Amino acid sequence: MVGVNCHFAYPGVYTDGFLTLKSRMLELCLRHIRDENNGDNATFNDHVNQLAALGMRFDLVCEKWWLPLWTQNRNYLIATKNMPNAPVEFIEYPNEDDSSPTWVQDYDTFFTAFRGGDSNTSGIPIFGPSFANTPSGPQYFLNTGGSDMSAKMDYANLHSYPGGEYVEGPMGGGWGNYTLDQDIAEYDLINAAHKTFVASETGYQLPQPGHGNLPVAESVAAKYEPRLLMWYLLKGFKYAYHYQLINNNTDENFGLLNPDMSRRQTFYAIKNTIKIFNDPGATFQPGTLNYSLAGNAANVKSMVFQKRNGKFYLVLWQAIASGTASNNAATPPYDFRNPTIPVTVSVNGISGTALGYTPSVDSVSVASFSNIKSMKVNVPDHIYVLEITH
Repeated sequence: MVGVNCHFAYPGVYTDGFLTLKSRMLELCLRHIRDENNGDNATFNDHVNQLAALGMRFDLVCEKWWLPLWTQNRNYLIATKNMPNAPVEFIEYPNEDDSSPTWVQDYDTFFTAFRGGDSNTSGIPIFGPSFANTPSGPQYFLNTGGSDMSAKMDYANLHSYPGGEYVEGPMGGGWGNYTLDQDIAEYDLINAAHKTFVASETGYQLPQPGHGNLPVAESVAAKYEPRLLMWYLLKGFKYAYHYQLINNNTDENFGLLNPDMSRRQTFYAIKNTIKIFNDPGATFQPGTLNYSLAGNAANVKSMVFQKRNGKFYLVLWQAIASGTASNNAATPPYDFRNPTIPVTVSVNGISGTALGYTPSVDSVSVASFSNIKSMKVNVPDHIYVLEITH
């Protein structure tokens, strides 16, 4: 469910540094990419072909440069879709179109163009419209003549940047103003059918004075990013696309890579998380894990996953703030370095062993347990993964 935003038609680092970026994406075990539909761009097409050959698939944002008929946009999409390796898995309404006075008509035109009976595009699942003003965009859409979009999208779509806040907290939703639950409820004003959610943009910014999205320290972002993914899964999201692989301008600082394409702590945190949970194959029905937590676990969140080989993965973390958020160079953000909380984890009904992982800071196991019926775990403010073999 992990994706990354890219800009492979843009001049600069995404074009000039493509070969290095491709190797970084392979290192991440990345499978899902979000980019603009640029099927008329030969460089973009070449990049898409190369990445698709490596198993990566695209959500293509269909911008409205070619309104009113979208014919050219649709033709570009068809050209991309029909490349070898079938690279297109989703298409998406124009990005954050809040400011457009014609957005209601634009969305109708988009849907008619791409679901109007053309077999080349009618079967591609659609991500719903995104809003720059996440907390109030859907209501504004309704106030300006819009209506329920359930029949015109296959997935609801949030751009729920936490804005420097911890995602589980009271301001962890859109740009650090609301909870994620409030963002979901707001979007459901145009999602009466309660379509499954995706977040086609999300993530944490690193220090960048003057930008409206408050940044956090790099070590804090590395803690928050895997927590963000877990929280979205808990809320029923299908996909979450981090913004972005590498900065394409100097006005923002969300990249997983530095400008010289070296890896940031957030890159390693996401890489290690994907490595632990990677389990390609057919859908299967997972089992259940009977477990309990004892100790001061009031702020401890937990989730359980299972792989096809039968192993369970119990994820624990403290849902608390890990640091400050600030865009003031005189008071830069810093890491609280919160203490761990001792918790006893008891697994009932099965016997086995376990390994402990902390992917935000380590790429290998940090603990082993010979008896899963009673495991003493020091739970940090980043995810702790117990890999349980039984």
